[in-house]
Amino acid sequence: GGRGSYEDLIKSFGDNAFVIDAVRSEDGIPISSSRIRSMVLCGDVEGAARLLGHFFFLSGKVFHGKALGRRLGLPTVNQNFDDGALIPKKGIYVTSVNIDGRQYAGVTNIGTRPTVENTDRINCETHLLDFDGDLYEKDITVEFRRRLRDEKKFSSEEELRNAIEN
Repeated sequence: GGRGSYEDLIKSFGDNAFVIDAVRSEDGIPISSSRIRSMVLCGDVEGAARLLGHFFFLSGKVFHGKALGRRLGLPTVNQNFDDGALIPKKGIYVTSVNIDGRQYAGVTNIGTRPTVENTDRINCETHLLDFDGDLYEKDITVEFRRRLRDEKKFSSEEELRNAIEN
């Protein structure tokens, strides 16, 4: 529960307790799960990756969406966040997607898709830049490399498609 101290551990475990100094980042601040979670929640996935030693990622099955991306000519893979999962700040991210051991470039939207759907549910949908195939029910891993911008509502689906292509 975040309570206690190293003295409490030594009292409880005696010689079986090992106390080490906090690992610190280059700025001298201790690396902690709370700090990393805060960075992801703020969209600083690059900073979180420096502290983690790897990219923040979402792994899971691809599920059938409403085929809105396909209708725009830019198909997406859709993933759900498990209950209690750490969800990055809403926005558009540069991502790398692992499919069967191969990496593909992607652009991922975390948000509510305000241009095409009016919902409060946070979605994770990724447009793969160099992949063509059926991924439904496949397990994939989306690594968040860099946040590009906030999610926004476009005036038309055409404007949205142009933004994704850019």
